[in-house]
Amino acid sequence: MFPREDPNPPIQLGLNQGASSDDPDVPAAESLQFRKAETTPEKRSCTFCREPISDAYYHIGGRVACPACAQARSEGQARRGGMPELGRAFLYGLGAALAGSALFAVVALVAHIRLGLLAIVVGVMVGKAVVHGARGCRGRRFQILAVLLTYFSIGSSYVPLFIAEAREHRAAKIAASGNQPSSPHAVRPAAAVAGLVFALVILTVLSLIAPFLELAGGFSGVIGLVIVFIGLRQAWHYARADEAPIMGPYTAGEVV
Repeated sequence: MFPREDPNPPIQLGLNQGASSDDPDVPAAESLQFRKAETTPEKRSCTFCREPISDAYYHIGGRVACPACAQARSEGQARRGGMPELGRAFLYGLGAALAGSALFAVVALVAHIRLGLLAIVVGVMVGKAVVHGARGCRGRRFQILAVLLTYFSIGSSYVPLFIAEAREHRAAKIAASGNQPSSPHAVRPAAAVAGLVFALVILTVLSLIAPFLELAGGFSGVIGLVIVFIGLRQAWHYARADEAPIMGPYTAGEVV
C-alpha cells in the first residue's frame, strides 16, 4: 500500500535561499558598508526668486537666499533715503489715504454703517504706498509719515458725514421756521470767504477728534477706537526698517 500525496502541501517561502546574483535590485554583499552614512546632496532654491542654488547661498532671517537676492536685500537695508524719497512717499501715501477716506465715506453713505474694520485696510494701503513711493526706503521717518497719513484718512472720512448732517439740520431748521433760504447773490463775497474758512477750520478740528467722539457710544466706541489703533499699527509695521540678519555665504554641500 503506497502513501497518499498530501492534498494541501505547505507553502514554501524560500527564506533560507540565497539571493540570486542576477537580480539587479539586490546589491552585492561586497558593496555594503555600515561605517559611513551616505547622504544625497539637498537641492536648495532661493526663497525669494525661486531660482535653484548650485553653489553659494545665504540666510536672510532664517530663509535661504541666492547671492543676487542677498546683495539686493543688503543694498536695500543700507538705503535710508533723503528728501526726494520722503516727498515721493508723502505723495504716494497721500493718494492711498484719500482713496481710503473715499472708501470709508462710500460705505458709510451707501450702507448707512460705519465699518471700523476698514481702518486696518487703510493702514495696510498707506504703509505699502509709503514704502513704494520711497523706492523701498524704510525707517522711523517713513513710519511716522505712514501713521499720520493713516490717521488723516480715518479722520477725514467723517467729513462727508458731518456735511450731510449739517445739511439735514439746516433743512430742518428752515422748514421749521417757514423762511426761504437766502439767495447766494445776496451774500457779500467777503462774508462768503470768511464763512468758508470758518467751515474748513471746524471740519478740520472735527476730523482730528472724530475717532474719539465715538467713545460717546459706549463699549462699541471703545472697540472702534481699538480698531483705529490696529490700523495705525499696520501702517507703522509696513514702513518699519528692514533689520533681517543676512548670514553667509555658505556652500551648497555645507550643513547649517
